[in-house]
Amino acid sequence: VFLQDISHCERIVEYGWILENLCINGGDILDVGSCQTYFPIMLGGLGHKVVGVDKEASFLGHPNVSFERANIFTYTFRQKFDRVTLISTIEHIGEGNDDVDMMQEIIKPLLKPEGKVLITTPYGKLRINSPFRVYDKERLLKLCEGYKIEKEDYFAQVGSCWVPVQGDVLKNQIIDERVSSIVCLKLGI
Repeated sequence: VFLQDISHCERIVEYGWILENLCINGGDILDVGSCQTYFPIMLGGLGHKVVGVDKEASFLGHPNVSFERANIFTYTFRQKFDRVTLISTIEHIGEGNDDVDMMQEIIKPLLKPEGKVLITTPYGKLRINSPFRVYDKERLLKLCEGYKIEKEDYFAQVGSCWVPVQGDVLKNQIIDERVSSIVCLKLGI
């Protein structure tokens, strides 16, 4: 969902949830998977210093935002961050356990001592194959190993609206091409 109306997809919930849970003023933020979205620009406009990294190029610009076209597994970062955001990104990271490896080996060392990771991702009946992963409780706990889950919220699309729900309601939710249920996580170290 690049540079288009977000009112009918999960971004309407994800962006609001991330903004509500940043809990910093003017911090250093790494936004992973940020190509062609306005979210890093929104963060920059709020006074944050943002580094966006994605394998695709971004054509957007803002004085507080820099974009790096890079593979997060091989890119050398020059700083640590107060927050790392992965908005509908982690489910697209590699194959097998690449998502878990990235959280442990790449994201965790990039956090400042009081740093937080904010993740949104599809949630329901486990699926690891393409076009993207869908996380269940077990896979989510594996992804979050070594982190403290500070906040965990679930949302489902009901008709044309997104509503908060209990996570166990979604455990058998089958997600195919269109995301209809998500989890939003705030993780500390």
